[in-house]
Amino acid sequence: MAALADDYFQLRNPATGMCLAIYKNNQFNGAPVAIMPCTISAGTSWKINGGSTGWVQNEFWPYNCLNVWDASLSEGSSVVGWGCEAAKNASWSYDPSRGWLKSAKSPNWCISVLDTGNGVVPGAGTLVVVKACATAPGGRDYAEWRPLS
Repeated sequence: MAALADDYFQLRNPATGMCLAIYKNNQFNGAPVAIMPCTISAGTSWKINGGSTGWVQNEFWPYNCLNVWDASLSEGSSVVGWGCEAAKNASWSYDPSRGWLKSAKSPNWCISVLDTGNGVVPGAGTLVVVKACATAPGGRDYAEWRPLS
């Protein structure tokens, strides 16, 4: 896992075929995080500072890390870009066996694509939230993220 800390990489969700991204490359605290096509873009490139546990830092805006809006870890809380800080809501642990990014604040919560529950696979621009770490009904794992080099 140390290799994840060495370079920036894209995090692709296999269920959607999309990558984790700062929506429209916004550069403000609270910028939404969504899934977008896996094109070569710094807005879709990330690095985990600390190996498999730590800040998940964006290449386009290096002072921007994945965080939970308002430090809340309730079901469906938005994942946003925010200044990298020592708070636990800005720290994540990567589980390579499942591909889950788990919250350091509450390891039962994972970064997941928002599932509308209508059976349609989410598309580009769909927001990313925190949810209980589990595979969605129908076998789709919207919480699974695999690094692309």
